[in-house]
Amino acid sequence: MFERVLPAGMLTSLLLISFTVQADDNWSSFHNGGNTSIDAGRLPLRWTPDEGVDWSVPLPGYGQSAPVVWNDRLYLTAVEGDNKESNILLASDVRSGEILWTRRLAATVTVRNSYMVSRAAPTPLVDASGVYALFESGDLQAFSHDSQPLWQRSLFDSNDRAFQNGHGYGASPAQTHDAVIVLVDHRGPSYLMSASKKTGETLWRTERSPRSSWSSPRVVRIGDQTQIVVSSSGTVDGYDAATGKALWSHTGVSGNLIPSASASGDRIFVGAAVSRTDPDARSAAASNCCLQITPDSPAGYRLLWQADKAVCDYTSPLAYRGHVYYINKVGVVYCLDAATGQQ
Repeated sequence: MFERVLPAGMLTSLLLISFTVQADDNWSSFHNGGNTSIDAGRLPLRWTPDEGVDWSVPLPGYGQSAPVVWNDRLYLTAVEGDNKESNILLASDVRSGEILWTRRLAATVTVRNSYMVSRAAPTPLVDASGVYALFESGDLQAFSHDSQPLWQRSLFDSNDRAFQNGHGYGASPAQTHDAVIVLVDHRGPSYLMSASKKTGETLWRTERSPRSSWSSPRVVRIGDQTQIVVSSSGTVDGYDAATGKALWSHTGVSGNLIPSASASGDRIFVGAAVSRTDPDARSAAASNCCLQITPDSPAGYRLLWQADKAVCDYTSPLAYRGHVYYINKVGVVYCLDAATGQQ
């Protein structure tokens, strides 16, 4: 349910589509980590002001992030002001929509508010201990479920004062049990970072080559090891979640600036769009592929298949029950066999 589906200008109200989930069906991050699903009953096929909707409430500011859910609470982010001076985190009751609390914090770095630049694009994280919000101002903040501030830090320093990405910052953070994982890929100093959930302090930081990208990292469990997988602007890379050590890298990818990788077990499904520098759609399809993580092999992974025609421009691949789905920018859906890549 909780995909980043609100188009520009639509986060003036929040509505809950009528459906039934189990009490433990939390949705804790962007795409819920990219490798899980929940069972939903009574999911409506029609949404109108009078049917298929349980409630609707007005919201402050403007946000492009997706909501996250923990037990009976739903969390959202937004920004306000001509220069996005205020970062907003709010909690609402998932059953009634009642706004339980709202936190407004001053942005460390301000950027002109416009349709061309991201506005509260990163989806927050939530777990049993609290909620963690990242904004394009570089502010990373943690709060308890009852709105008490736990810690706050800025990703910027004196030599790095803004995201140099053309359209702003769009990567949502990921999480392990004890860490918030943040990817900063832009034309300036780029890196993958792990921050402690308890204190916000950096646990490790791994430098990356500068590149423009808006994709989000994935946390993947392979046997006894947890890896961070990043598909971003030319490569798909795997890192040790405990140390940040680079484990493997798949190169020669084009068009993977926006879609995030999806995971199913030890298989990684990579999404990519038709590149402006290489407009051949069939050539671009080869970047839409499946990798198998193989920790015991010299390369650390192997390429299982490449798509024949399927591409995705803005959405991430969806793997479900032996199939993987890709959607291109004009709304064509491709269904591939997850094991073979056959369309």
